[in-house]
Amino acid sequence: YGLVKWLRDDLGFEILDVSVADAFGLGVNAISLGEDRVISTRRSEALNERLRALGLTVFDPDLEMFTLGGGGAHCLAQPLRRDPVG
Repeated sequence: YGLVKWLRDDLGFEILDVSVADAFGLGVNAISLGEDRVISTRRSEALNERLRALGLTVFDPDLEMFTLGGGGAHCLAQPLRRDPVG
């Protein structure tokens, strides 16, 4: 509760409550692209509509094959570290 209060009250973040289905479906595993644009997952329809109502542009591709494996939009954008070939 202290972290949420600090983010909301001291830093001015808007905190959205999400459904259990969106949380377990990794709908909250979104990624900010900047300039009020986010990538979410198509499955999180209610959350995406709430984000759009706040003025955000939501890109919502079907990520079902990734979320079934435990990843989401944010996870897909993580850098890969590879050993040099040689």
